[in-house]
Amino acid sequence: MADSSVLMEGAVLYHDHREDANLGKLPGRVGWTDLGQFTNHGIFQPSVGTIQAVMIFVDFPNAPVSEAPKNYQHTRPYYEWLVPGGRQWFIDASFGRMDVHVTPINRWYRMSKVDDTYGFQRGISSDQHTNYIQEAVLLAAADVDYSKYDVVYIVPCKNASGITFSPTHIDGGRNKVAVNGRVVTHAVTFGQDMWRWGYKVMNHETLHICGLPDLYAFEEKGNPSNSHYFVGGWDVMGLISGHAPDPFAWHKWKLGWLDDDQVDVVTKPGAFIHHLSPIESSGGTKMVVIPLSETSAFVIESRRPLGNDNYATDSGVLVYHVDSSVRTGRGPLYVVHGNPELRDTYDPDDVNTACLGLNENKFATFDDPTSGVSVTVISQSEVEDVVLVKRSDQAVSL
Repeated sequence: MADSSVLMEGAVLYHDHREDANLGKLPGRVGWTDLGQFTNHGIFQPSVGTIQAVMIFVDFPNAPVSEAPKNYQHTRPYYEWLVPGGRQWFIDASFGRMDVHVTPINRWYRMSKVDDTYGFQRGISSDQHTNYIQEAVLLAAADVDYSKYDVVYIVPCKNASGITFSPTHIDGGRNKVAVNGRVVTHAVTFGQDMWRWGYKVMNHETLHICGLPDLYAFEEKGNPSNSHYFVGGWDVMGLISGHAPDPFAWHKWKLGWLDDDQVDVVTKPGAFIHHLSPIESSGGTKMVVIPLSETSAFVIESRRPLGNDNYATDSGVLVYHVDSSVRTGRGPLYVVHGNPELRDTYDPDDVNTACLGLNENKFATFDDPTSGVSVTVISQSEVEDVVLVKRSDQAVSL
């Protein structure tokens, strides 16, 4: 019964359940970007409030902007490609809690070397990346007061084919970028992949600056091989162009976009009802956390084709596993498929249809005999999923 706080199943009466949300918070264990709920803001940017960014545009001796394609010889098209959409995406995903204000410096700065000598084609090292950023920020030093900005975005002209991808710089204490007596601690260097990914590459890379890890796999698997078997197209930290890029509820909680009273936690044995509203909409309970160990948990959330997930190819109850001791790119979060036969798949298309549900082509229950945890969808509407979570004594070892 979706409109009730109790559910009768046989002779058993199940009630809504709530425990202290702090019991579901996992500590970080890898010392860098991780899924622990406590982010070191001595290293990473806050994700609540406004991030002030400056955008610098660079060209190269072998790729002058004067030879860029028509309509791309001015800075404005680059800004328009990245910033308006990226900024609105953050506002929508965070329910208005995060904004990125970008100030463009509307001129081109000529780098000293040809584009393919900066290391982007062969996998850039930390030293190479730092040197690239250092040169760019020094070129613009007369025009930029870096003390006003939290982040520097560096954008190459469209014909600079040697700047292939868009890595992020986070000052970890070893590779310093200094200019006018100030250290630039956070920067994103955009590459030619921005034309493939669109503005969401800005969202992905900026969220690294806020402490989130990569959810795609650094090691490809499958046939044909791919790197998106952990989360498919769910969450922008996986496949940037994925069908449902809105961040997982776990990420939104870590980023401060959800409050503790929007999180249900199950640490005790028993069976309990939880009413979940879609993560794409504001308000309501957004997730159920079932801790399994000091650093791991199952998480349950509701997804709908709304907002940033407008093009989602699946909807319903999504179950995933989080482990804050696992490093970026190695599966700190993986989606659990509703179909037991597809839970070990390396096919991201399978992961993209992983939701539990009550439709005839869906599985309504996820059962994990190892942990003694099960999740069953009881009812669904456009605005809510009601789930029954059962946890056996064997699951309680916290």
